[in-house]
Amino acid sequence: MHTCRSLYHAGIPHLLFHNINIRTRAKLLSFCRFILTDPSRFRFLRHLDISVPGRFKTPRKADLLLAMFMYAHQLQQLRIFDCEILDSHYQIPFAIAALTSLKSLTLHLPNDSAYQMLKCMRSDIVKMDICFYRDDEVPQDPVPLLSCLCHSLQELRVTYAHFECAVGQYYPSLRTLVVDDCQFAKVEPLAESFPNASDLSLWMGQEDDNLEVNEIEECRSINQTAQDNVGWDGLDRLRGDILSLYMLGLRCQVYHLDVQSTFLTSPRSSQLRAVLSDSRPSMFSVRINAVKFEMSFLPPMLEPVRETLTHLIVYMDLSDSSDEPDGMLASDFPLIGFASLQTADSSSFYPQHGLLASLQFLDISFLVLNVCWDTTDQLPQHPTEAYLEHMEFEKMARAAKRCVSSLRYFVIDSGRRPMSFWDVSHSERGTRPLSAEEGWLMLAKEGVSIGYDLAGCD
Repeated sequence: MHTCRSLYHAGIPHLLFHNINIRTRAKLLSFCRFILTDPSRFRFLRHLDISVPGRFKTPRKADLLLAMFMYAHQLQQLRIFDCEILDSHYQIPFAIAALTSLKSLTLHLPNDSAYQMLKCMRSDIVKMDICFYRDDEVPQDPVPLLSCLCHSLQELRVTYAHFECAVGQYYPSLRTLVVDDCQFAKVEPLAESFPNASDLSLWMGQEDDNLEVNEIEECRSINQTAQDNVGWDGLDRLRGDILSLYMLGLRCQVYHLDVQSTFLTSPRSSQLRAVLSDSRPSMFSVRINAVKFEMSFLPPMLEPVRETLTHLIVYMDLSDSSDEPDGMLASDFPLIGFASLQTADSSSFYPQHGLLASLQFLDISFLVLNVCWDTTDQLPQHPTEAYLEHMEFEKMARAAKRCVSSLRYFVIDSGRRPMSFWDVSHSERGTRPLSAEEGWLMLAKEGVSIGYDLAGCD
């Protein structure tokens, strides 16, 4: 019995130290009773995630929740999915605001109680994630709302926002800004409020709005004109969909341009060319739909970065590939430009057909090819799926080097086998496979973020 009691007491700190994720009001009440039974347990509580709809309507239950927050003096990360829970007791927002240990705060569906809490926070929060979606709400401007955190905040993620004209409030410590669903976003308030941002992600959420050409061009023109007076000198990373980045119209040097959330199709290539011309990146990540994108568009699209681009990361979606006659795989063509990988040689090399062949004019040193395919698990097996399962990585690496003579490293991920890393820097020695350890070290050295830039084609 003594041993069981010792194990029980020793296990509590271990359990509380990890993220506590609560999904129902019953479990939230149970947790409050558990931790309030012995207040010394609060010193181990670091991460709390409350995804509970609605609020407590009885005083006794609301008092338990209030007491829990009043004692949570070591809490570092707090996530509240539905801020209506704050209305359980009028003092709960003030109890949270009085904490001084919080470093990360996530609020979804914020209400008046949440806004009141944010105006008097005592913690030096460095990471904030706030989603303003509510049926009865219009987009909110986070700049004045979060002014209490302006000196400590380093990372801000905001959804359904609208940034007004400059209000004289700026966030000097903020480096990472992620903005989702911000229609017709303006550069001026963003650059003035976050002058030291180096990592910017922005989605205007208007890809499916069927905007008129004049609406798109007007937004882009306003943003480009504004940069005559205000803007960033440069960014380490810029992310977004093609239309949002085009309308944002940033005219500054960007190290890594990452076009996310949409697969490139031919009609969007002229807009992406303009974005590339504006940002002149050294590293470029792009998603291509092999069926809907004509590879002949690639060279003129990439022409503006011919002198600056050194690293290229391509996610190729082959999901719509159809069968080819005579045993030739449709997926061979968009990937390389060979009539058949099985007989790849100079006589079967067609520069106009494939991705790798379309990169011949570049002087890149680093290429990642991430091939996507939505499996159907149907029989007979689709030729493209069979091809991905049996892809010959060494032939692909040799083809990449033959097409891009400046290439030093080639990485390929077929989604069916572990990622394959190749050193192709020495033409006389041919291609050399790298071990997984060598490959990941090489990615780190090249500045490709592990687990993010190569996260796949989702």
